[in-house]
Amino acid sequence: DKKYKPKKNNNKILIILDNIPEFNTENSSKYNAITYKNYLRDIIKFIKNLKQNLKSKIIVRLYSQDYKKNIYNILKNKFPQISFQRSDKNIYEAFNESKFCIIANNSTSFLEAYSNNVPTILFWTPKTFLPRENVKKILKEAKKLKLFFDKPENLANFLNNDKNDFEKVWKSSLSNNFRKKIIYKFANLDKTKIKKLINILK
Repeated sequence: DKKYKPKKNNNKILIILDNIPEFNTENSSKYNAITYKNYLRDIIKFIKNLKQNLKSKIIVRLYSQDYKKNIYNILKNKFPQISFQRSDKNIYEAFNESKFCIIANNSTSFLEAYSNNVPTILFWTPKTFLPRENVKKILKEAKKLKLFFDKPENLANFLNNDKNDFEKVWKSSLSNNFRKKIIYKFANLDKTKIKKLINILK
């Protein structure tokens, strides 16, 4: 059963990272080596702006390949208090061991999270991913609901504010309806729809 079953008293924040080769071999508009540097810079800026007590709750799930970028060392040297997770750890176990996750790339990961009702914040900036016109409306709605952030400072400020409870945000009827709409439109247990979403977002 892949249903989200968080552990009791769990306060961990899971950040799922992406990575690409230095010389991109795929003909994809997702991003390239240059925009990936922006992507990593935004991740660093986000973590840097978090309060100290939140930084200690961070678990960074590394991509399966490092491509000689030394992502672990870069982040560990900057933020020695954060934890790391290998990508071969079962993703559903990882979800269950976190209070909520931050997915910093427009991959199938967030559809897996949405499909299993895992509290999920989407985070990427326009300089990293440029969505098509038909996706901008979806992201605009998600941004209004505090389910999507496109600036690292805004996401950090939201989490730093003790008055903001993302668990309540996620469980709200508006967020739940949005999640169900995304599942119906793009996941819905149909692999072709997942591929369709990825192609739309590219």
